[in-house]
Amino acid sequence: MSTEDRLRHHAALDGSGDGFDAVMDSIDRLTDEQRAALALQADQAELGYGAYALGLEHLELGHRDQALRWLRTAARYHVTGAELLLRPRSASAVVYDGTPPVDARAREQEETDRGPVRQSVPVALPAHIRPTTPSTSTPTAQRMLLGVALRELRHARQLTIAQVARTTRCSLSQISRIERGVGVPVPERLEELLTLYGVEDPEDRHRLLEVRRMADEKSWWHQYSDITPGWLQTLFDLERSTCLIKTFEARLVPGLLQTAEYTRAITRAGNPKASEQEISRRVELRMKRQQLLHTPEAPNLWAILDESVLRRQVGGAAVMREQLKHLVQMSQRPNVTLQVLPLQANVHADIGAPLTVLRFAEPALPDVVYLEQLSGATYISSGHASDSYGRLMDQLASAAEKPEHTKDFLNRIFERASKARLSTVPDADAKAYTEFMDRLTTEAPPPKLHGGNSRRPHRRLQLIP
Repeated sequence: MSTEDRLRHHAALDGSGDGFDAVMDSIDRLTDEQRAALALQADQAELGYGAYALGLEHLELGHRDQALRWLRTAARYHVTGAELLLRPRSASAVVYDGTPPVDARAREQEETDRGPVRQSVPVALPAHIRPTTPSTSTPTAQRMLLGVALRELRHARQLTIAQVARTTRCSLSQISRIERGVGVPVPERLEELLTLYGVEDPEDRHRLLEVRRMADEKSWWHQYSDITPGWLQTLFDLERSTCLIKTFEARLVPGLLQTAEYTRAITRAGNPKASEQEISRRVELRMKRQQLLHTPEAPNLWAILDESVLRRQVGGAAVMREQLKHLVQMSQRPNVTLQVLPLQANVHADIGAPLTVLRFAEPALPDVVYLEQLSGATYISSGHASDSYGRLMDQLASAAEKPEHTKDFLNRIFERASKARLSTVPDADAKAYTEFMDRLTTEAPPPKLHGGNSRRPHRRLQLIP
């Protein structure tokens, strides 16, 4: 099969045949030199994506060194996925860790060199991965659910990703993306996979096809996609499918508990060049996101706030007073648990960055840990890592004030904030602070000027016009 025929075949599967014909017509009008350059670029791209697929395969099997070699080769051909995987974690945009458990990787490694795929035998969809398609599920959660189901079905058939890719005539990276919940297969591809995995029950097939349809729908935040980065869109989707959200904040009030004016203040500070219209849209998006906590299917929110969050003046004293009142009101809701971590709490952990653990109503989905950074976020779902962050959240909850003391704690801070006038330092005596700074300035030795005679008296520096 020629390169053009292969491209036409994949375009037909993806439903983009018309657009492909238009592209091919444009190629036909190119000169021989331009066509040769384009063919060279296509060959390089094919090599790059082939290396990328092999890197993903080795990564899933636990062959880290081999995976890094193939990913570096793919990155040299400018494959974006490989470049993101090789980027340091602190600078990465979104990393969804869908690596199978250790026993699954070991089983995968043993089966890598097996021969052709055996004839399918009808199987039933296992109960523990049988999707229930709840009405609150979002496209991101449905993609994850479909990926978990297909991966478990593949393991049940004792097939490797390489065997599935060869049988279905698609790339290894495409199968890997589907199983990691990153990509959505076209209906024809999913039908082919289900047949290969021996799923012949019409009800099971219809159920998984319905999950695929829901995974391809637009989310509630779609009209705000121009002001919402992709890593944050994933969080918005996942929140709508959870039964429990556990979060810790050391710098700001969590987004689900902010008032409109508090949101406006931090949005304006973080986007100084944004217009008032854009800021208002961002505030509107945050308020719509909070409606999740007021629905009949609302998840439980368990928030732990560092005391400094409550004492830090964001937007001025009036804004903070309203924010504190709102926190008191939200803490009384049956689905909200709010704790405060005192400044004197003895916690030995690196907890400077926001941390959120998402638990889903769908039992087939693992917990997902959300770690927010300055310009991106990391999503972790592997069992060992998520368990570690779960233990950290338990440690923070044990060191924080008990939930029944939260209202009194917030009221005490609110009373102090109401009495504060000029000082922005909580509990600071402004007069004593001013006297201390004056004394420090007076008693401080004069600065040393390097490069001159140190025995000369210091002279006032003048600007030379």
